[in-house]
Amino acid sequence: MIIIIIIIIIIMIIIIIIIIIIMIIIIIIIIIIMIIIIIIIIIIIIINDNTNSSNSKWQ
Repeated sequence: MIIIIIIIIIIMIIIIIIIIIIMIIIIIIIIIIMIIIIIIIIIIIIINDNTNSSNSKWQ
């Protein structure tokens, strides 16, 4: 009986650790995606700014 309880506890701990690891990975992926999106937005803004300034020069 005690052995079964110990095994169940160990399995629970392993499951909790796996869940925590998965959560951490998901959070890291979300952060990376956010950073990429921010970089893309900044690049788009810079490109737009450049085209706008060059357009105004031509006008």
